[in-house]
Amino acid sequence: MALQDAWSVDGVIERVTRAPQTIAFLKRLALEGGPELVIQLADEVPRRARSNLDEARRLARAASWLAHRVGDPHARARALRADGHVQSLGGRYRLALARYKAAVEAFTTIGADIEAAITESGSLQPLIYCGEYDEAFARAARARTVFQRHGDQPRLARLESNAGNIYFRQDRFEEALACYQTALGGFRASAAPADVAVTLRNLATCLISLTRYEEALRVYEDARVYCESAKMPLMTAEADYNIGYLYFVRGDYQHALDLYAAARAFCVTVGDKYHHALCDLDEAELDLEVNDFPSAVANARSAVAAFAQLGMRYERAKGLVFLAIASGQLGDVAASRRLFTRARELFVREQNRAWPTLIDLYQAVIFLKIGRPADARRLAADARRTFTRLSMPAKAALAEVLMARVDHEAGLLPRALSLSLSAVRRLEDVHAPAVAWQAALMLGSAHEALGHRDEAYAAYRDARGLLEELRSHLRGDELKITFLSDKLAIYEGLVAMALKRGPAAGRPEAAFGYIEEAKSRSFADLIAFRASELSAREPAGELAAAGVREARQQLHGYDHQIDRETTGQKHVDPARIARLRKDAGAREAQLADRLRTLRTVEPDLADLHGSGGALEVSTIRETLPPGVQLLEYYISRGIIRACVVGRDRLDIQELGPAADVAAIVRLLRFQLGKFRLHAEYLRTFGRVLLDATTSHLARLHHLLIEPVRDVLDADHLVIVPHGVLHYVPFHALHDRGVALIDRFAVSYAPSARVHHLCTARPRTAADRSLVLGVGDMLAPLISREVTQLASVLPNVDIGLAGDATSAHLRSPAAETARLIHIATHGFFRRDRPMMSSIRLSDGDLTVGDVYQLRLSADLVTLSGCGTGLNVVAGGDELVGLTRGFLHAGARAVMVSLWDLHDESAAEFMVEFYRKVIQGSSPAAALASAMREARRERPHPYFWAPFGVVGDATN
Repeated sequence: MALQDAWSVDGVIERVTRAPQTIAFLKRLALEGGPELVIQLADEVPRRARSNLDEARRLARAASWLAHRVGDPHARARALRADGHVQSLGGRYRLALARYKAAVEAFTTIGADIEAAITESGSLQPLIYCGEYDEAFARAARARTVFQRHGDQPRLARLESNAGNIYFRQDRFEEALACYQTALGGFRASAAPADVAVTLRNLATCLISLTRYEEALRVYEDARVYCESAKMPLMTAEADYNIGYLYFVRGDYQHALDLYAAARAFCVTVGDKYHHALCDLDEAELDLEVNDFPSAVANARSAVAAFAQLGMRYERAKGLVFLAIASGQLGDVAASRRLFTRARELFVREQNRAWPTLIDLYQAVIFLKIGRPADARRLAADARRTFTRLSMPAKAALAEVLMARVDHEAGLLPRALSLSLSAVRRLEDVHAPAVAWQAALMLGSAHEALGHRDEAYAAYRDARGLLEELRSHLRGDELKITFLSDKLAIYEGLVAMALKRGPAAGRPEAAFGYIEEAKSRSFADLIAFRASELSAREPAGELAAAGVREARQQLHGYDHQIDRETTGQKHVDPARIARLRKDAGAREAQLADRLRTLRTVEPDLADLHGSGGALEVSTIRETLPPGVQLLEYYISRGIIRACVVGRDRLDIQELGPAADVAAIVRLLRFQLGKFRLHAEYLRTFGRVLLDATTSHLARLHHLLIEPVRDVLDADHLVIVPHGVLHYVPFHALHDRGVALIDRFAVSYAPSARVHHLCTARPRTAADRSLVLGVGDMLAPLISREVTQLASVLPNVDIGLAGDATSAHLRSPAAETARLIHIATHGFFRRDRPMMSSIRLSDGDLTVGDVYQLRLSADLVTLSGCGTGLNVVAGGDELVGLTRGFLHAGARAVMVSLWDLHDESAAEFMVEFYRKVIQGSSPAAALASAMREARRERPHPYFWAPFGVVGDATN
């Protein structure tokens, strides 16, 4: 019976998909629509499911009710198949298989062999998810015979796609790829947009598993364009997410963040909660890898809430793990434990064997941190047994390292040594440097505690070598365990052992080399994810950098694939994991070779890519200008050491406890911070403020300078601070009123290596200057400062107020200027130092933007509040504007160390540049300007706010 004219099929479909319908309405449809309407509704289900699963579910329910009502066996079988399709897409695979089975039996009974074959082909995906691969291949073979007999090419294409899914699930990626390529040709020929889109996605996923990332990216981008043109919004959102995920897997984090933001916005538009949640989940993991823990908390919470609403346990559990790790890193140990417990329960319900044990290991770390070593050791021992049974040697070794750490802290040194040796041996045939260096470090610590100096030194050197394999890229879960991530302990051990073994055979030189390596580590670790965006200065360098980027992306892909396959599946294939680790080792060696090539043509860029290392002491000495000494500090195990390096000497002296100095530095910074208070307070308590500040500076001189005073025989000191000493204005330290600048010209460097790189740069031949200034109500005298400097500096280009743009800094004038002066506010981001910035008239110029500049200036001056503030990270490298401008090509950068008094800053700068133009070095000119300013304003806040970093010699 046909529907009434007022009730078109399309109208019925739209009404049914909008909301559940009444029984009366469905009875009327059954009466007037008959079997034909059931079939039309059922056929609409898979098409509608691509855009809105809820609508497809309502259609399937209506079709099932109507089929039962009309009593037609063919219509009933079609409705069963439609319901199976909806159940499969909703993740209810066993229920889907039951519906498919009933449909096949019904089609077979009425002799509809091609419909039975279509149903068997559709049932392959839930069979795969249930792990029933033999049955899946058998059904595929039966369906293929029927389709070939009927010459049904579109359905043969769909069958090939499903067969590819079976091969993919079994890690037979080459066979899966061939199936997907065959299917794609068939779908394009039959003009099946939804099937084309799905197959493109599967093809890209397969290429990722084969580590063919560039091909995968092209396929994803093709899929995105295709889905958008075919008006499939959910598939478009999925393509956006997949492209972002691919960048994440490759380690190109900035691109991934940008794409996740775009994908998230598109998901909101089309109502795709699933891929929105996946963006949040991946971004939380990314945040953990770059130590942005507050952002990780926010993204993980959002993902957990969404996956709970979607009923997806595995993804929700993973989000809870990320939330627990971030909470623990932020100090909320109680919340971290609760979250780990909830995540573990969900993984157990998912029958995942690896994740619950890994969570136990995380919780063991927490127990150790909060003073429950017995519980920590018990969990670690249980984890070792489980990981050993699962043939996961890297994680078993990690558990042994934790057990050894517990025993070491308890004074059970022989047992700690035995466990450390076991972990090292366990990893001999496994490529897992992220764990191996930690095992070697623990072994060195145990040997050192037992007094085995030579064995400890050898183990620390092994740990250092393994860590160098990891220097250029971030890793997965092994490095998220907090105490095991203390890479600097390796260098502390090496320095201690080198010095204890005595002065013979160049051992002080070896100790200084390790000190330098320690200082050059964390900068690369923190910004390696930005290095992928940076261009080289020369064509040869860009070619080498492209090779490094490609190798790093492949290696990141292997790391994530190993992590995913060891923790994301119910069953782990040890042989496949071993193959992946072996392939990762080959890619790691390839990356090391390409980094060495890059270092020969572009050492600065190689350093940012993570291949920096210490220079030979002889090289540092040879390149020091006459009359210049390095005074380099190093804090390890709570003790400060000072290294005095000259052209003909190296002295290393122990100064005393770092805690004593840190306490004075805090008091000094407190005193300087009082100048943010109102003018009346400063006038009333000016003398008290001066006395307190000079007292702290004198005490610091006594602790930091006096012990090495007799070996300081230079005209110019290059201070290389460490840790809390980065906040010390060494040039203002004094002994009975005689400041360090009264005896020496003083400049600074993050490390001896950075100073060497700065001195090796060619000087610009141009005698041009660039001055930019952006004033506001808080700094109203900046325009006067710019005008005054314009009368002093040679051949000056000026950008004031609205003309002080970032384009100026990218112009040929900036690229060739010898002197660049920027008078504006600096904004320091302690939470995200790479987002610290200076204000220009067209927006904020961040540290990341500065890295893209190409300068050749002898000196860049940042005259503004807070421009010299930096984060001092674990490896002591500064992350801030200073290092950004040094990388951009400046030989030296002058920055403000605290908030400035605007009038005094303008006067100071005029005096400083007069000395520079007259031929003084930047360090000597700065010392002279400071002495001049001190006569008018004796408080160091006014005369000592600036420091020069880099090569400040002539």
